[in-house]
Amino acid sequence: MDEIQKQFDELFEKIDSLYQTKTSSKFKITLKGAASNISNLIDILLRKSLIKEDVYRYDDENSEGGFFLPEEKNFSDADKGVVIFVRLKAMINALDAQSSSLPESLEFFGEEYTENCRKILDYFSFHNYMASNNINTRTLKELTDRIVNGSDEIFKKVVLDNLKLLSDNFNSIKLFLEDITRYKKEIYKSLIRFDVFPKLPSDFTEQNFQDNPTVFLKKLEDFMKINSHEIIYNKNWAPEAIKECFNVTDIDALEKIKNTFLSESEKNKIENEANSPREKLFKLIVSLAGTKSVIEEIYFNFDYNIKLIQSREKSFMEKIQEILMKLFNIQNQEDFFHIEYINPTTKSIQKDTINIHDFMTLVKKKILLFAEIGKPNSSVYFKIKRGTEDALFNFLEETYINLMLMKERFVSIDAELRLNTPKNIRSKIKDIRNQIENLNSLLNKIGEQRRKFIIEQENFLKPSKKK
Repeated sequence: MDEIQKQFDELFEKIDSLYQTKTSSKFKITLKGAASNISNLIDILLRKSLIKEDVYRYDDENSEGGFFLPEEKNFSDADKGVVIFVRLKAMINALDAQSSSLPESLEFFGEEYTENCRKILDYFSFHNYMASNNINTRTLKELTDRIVNGSDEIFKKVVLDNLKLLSDNFNSIKLFLEDITRYKKEIYKSLIRFDVFPKLPSDFTEQNFQDNPTVFLKKLEDFMKINSHEIIYNKNWAPEAIKECFNVTDIDALEKIKNTFLSESEKNKIENEANSPREKLFKLIVSLAGTKSVIEEIYFNFDYNIKLIQSREKSFMEKIQEILMKLFNIQNQEDFFHIEYINPTTKSIQKDTINIHDFMTLVKKKILLFAEIGKPNSSVYFKIKRGTEDALFNFLEETYINLMLMKERFVSIDAELRLNTPKNIRSKIKDIRNQIENLNSLLNKIGEQRRKFIIEQENFLKPSKKK
């Protein structure tokens, strides 16, 4: 994963965290407040005999067990009072259902939940009470207008205050729904940016998109079904996502998301957190884990070479030697490599005897560990993320030194292996030198960042000179 893509993921994670600590509880209060205010409105209308309670008609089997709103069918004037009562009561239940099923994380906001929010807004449009023309809102407005236009000033004020509260509730629901939709849209656009757009063939050009967007988008949909089937094509969001891929840089797109979802204080807080020693250490550890792919490539090629040599046809003397070693319970010398390398800690030449099977097991464990660190939802990731500054520094130092040591051992074992391999199979050995160079380059870059971090911390901890 590229560094900029990690920044996108971290930003979305931060927005989700802010939602969980701030927005979630407020929205739940809004839903409960709306339900309470509708209940108050029902009481007012019942007292003025503008609606009529019918418990038996309301107790519909379809209203049991979750979100339910009766169909908006037309009704006669004689049924008006009962129907509006039933639908207002159903609205209370629907708001309670949304409140009790409110997802704890933005990640889990599905289409069903947001669609139910839209149904609530449309069913009785308190946020658009004066202009809405749907049958429920229009009829309810006719009933409340009788009070507002009547001579009872006390009831008039109570109704207007109640409608104002409901207008505020429903506008909050509307704004919340818009924010959720924007968030989901930005998530989708980032998936297109990083997981689809880089894979597109060369004929998916900006010019072709401008000349014939319909054909371009149909080809995009077909391409995604085959090559990115885990991302569902969204006809409403895909055009904007592709347009931004062509015209908006990754950095500008990241800043746009920050400006959309974060306040200035929250942006400053993120900036400070990103520059904190603890966050720098965490990013260095994630960078180390990013070496997984090249280590894995070395591992598989190395494993192939070891098996190739150990499974070759043995000479007569080698077979005799193997039999004698088994008789005397002597370990197979092919499992051991006697190597020399530069110790990354002491910078001195060190001699070692390496059991190749033990060594390969350690490498495999390191690959598995790095794979878990690379998963933002894994327990290992969260454990490291929550670690103290000292714990992160110790983990970084130990892991970095181990990787440098592993690289040196790979180089030395590979040299010994080639030197002692019979000529007739030497040409079949896979060359790992390019992968070793790639690993060395990655470790050098991380090493520079590590040294820079240590120097910065040492300078920060130095006492300032007195004038």
